[in-house]
Amino acid sequence: MLEPTVVEPAGPPLPRWGMGDIAIGFALLLSVPVLGIFVLLWLTGIDGFDPGEPTTRDAVVVLVVGLISIQAVEGLWPVFVAVRKGFGAVADFRFQFRLVDLAIGPAAAVAMLVGAAAVGAAVSWLVGEELGSDESTNTQILTDAKEYPILLGLILFGIVIGAPVVEELFFRGLCLRAIEKRWGLVAGVVGSTLLFVPLHYSGGGLGGTAVLFASISVVGGGLAAVVALTGRLGPAIVAHFFFNLTGAAVTLAV
Repeated sequence: MLEPTVVEPAGPPLPRWGMGDIAIGFALLLSVPVLGIFVLLWLTGIDGFDPGEPTTRDAVVVLVVGLISIQAVEGLWPVFVAVRKGFGAVADFRFQFRLVDLAIGPAAAVAMLVGAAAVGAAVSWLVGEELGSDESTNTQILTDAKEYPILLGLILFGIVIGAPVVEELFFRGLCLRAIEKRWGLVAGVVGSTLLFVPLHYSGGGLGGTAVLFASISVVGGGLAAVVALTGRLGPAIVAHFFFNLTGAAVTLAV
């Protein structure tokens, strides 16, 4: 008598996004802002700007277009990938919030501020740089825009509101989860942090860049750890918001 064949139930289907989508995302991050600025210069006749010259209104307009272009890619690409190859950003990247995130987020932001300051001070001492030499791209943009209120408002919105949402979707959503799917959660935390750091390069010298990258590594690692521990992006978005808000307030107050 033949034994009946037992068919094991299949597990839930896995999303089809992965490391290739991270590579495409970074290619878009490099190309779309350049295209956006080129179109701006072509349509308006703005001459661009010389980094060695005093900042002009046209230069700040170029920075705003670059910021908008970068954030458009960071926000739209993960959503497109999740819809096209998975089950949506909520299911795939845990784009979820809970009331407790309003407590977790500020606490994480304070920890990151203290940690980044301590690490930055230590690396500054090691490389012989003065404190404050690790100026980030956000700090530079805000400083350049102080004299232009409307543009400053757009930049503040992008840094304080836009960046926490879209950067978490891209780095702690797509990047962390794609690396985790291939090599595990620890690799996802480390890998997404390593990908996050170069985005904040500000064109400084070797010593200042070392200080900046060390500080940003604390921030990126902290945000990735929050996502890993809670299983959702909500706490990291709130923490990122408070971190950027504090940095913007300090920059504008100086």
